[in-house]
Amino acid sequence: MICETADPRVVGWCLEVHKVCVAKAAAGRDKDRNYCTALAAAGIVEQAVCEQRIADLPPAEQRRAHHVASHSVTRSGE
Repeated sequence: MICETADPRVVGWCLEVHKVCVAKAAAGRDKDRNYCTALAAAGIVEQAVCEQRIADLPPAEQRRAHHVASHSVTRSGE
């Protein structure tokens, strides 16, 4: 987290991109699937790292995230 001391209301979150992708995949909305696909197509995320992050999720979210990631992250290399 980055917090500007001049204005404590302004906070910038620096999130790890694979965690963002997995969180979006776990949400499973169309816009989130599109986001994951765009990250993968741009070469920003790696499938192996996403799979590691998915393993940290609760089982229900793991299934949804794995389904989305398998259809978006793996497609980027095709």
